[in-house]
Amino acid sequence: MNTVKGNNVIIEVLISGIYYPIFCGKTMDYSQNQDLVEITSVNSVSSREYQAGLSTASLTIGGVTVLDNSGGNISITYFMQESIRTVPQVMRIAMTDDDGGTLQIAFEAIITNNTFSRSRGAYSQSGVSLTVTGEPTFSAIVPNPGVDCPEDPLYLSTVVDETSVSDALLTQAGVVILEVDREGLQHDEVVGTPGNRQFSFTAGTGTISFDPTNPFNDGEVIYVLYKIV
Repeated sequence: MNTVKGNNVIIEVLISGIYYPIFCGKTMDYSQNQDLVEITSVNSVSSREYQAGLSTASLTIGGVTVLDNSGGNISITYFMQESIRTVPQVMRIAMTDDDGGTLQIAFEAIITNNTFSRSRGAYSQSGVSLTVTGEPTFSAIVPNPGVDCPEDPLYLSTVVDETSVSDALLTQAGVVILEVDREGLQHDEVVGTPGNRQFSFTAGTGTISFDPTNPFNDGEVIYVLYKIV
């Protein structure tokens, strides 16, 4: 079964190149909220119409207080420092199912609230709340039910001032593009000349083309997820 027990969901923060768990975490809530933009027009008849707008994700963690970071767990007092709470923290949620399968959600988040409390005769409890900044990334793409599993993703280097990339693997028969991200920003596939946040795919040459008015900057990387049917 690919079910996940609560104790197999670990929340970690990246410090000096190493991920550490956040205090003795007992509870965690990750919430993603999607804004709606109303697009109702005279053609909408009797019902309002909407399209997706911006999204906001937040994270809250609660658990037993630890005094400092010496035990390998990050203390609430560490997060309370101005030099930490005022800058985005690199974090991840690591999940392991009952079959040993894993999935990670990585993101940056800004601390919005720190708490710790006492209750006579019990361990002190700590809590931290954060708001995610930017789009989270997933260690693996979850395909639709019944969809063939994708191939290993491609990370294609770009050439400054060019607007397309290509790879020999994409020239194989039956290639279907599942996702294309430009520097972490997902683009939509179109037929013809692509515009803002769009791309077109030429199967014969394995070429992915972007908005011709927005050439690549130095160091940009293109993420490509595809499958072969």
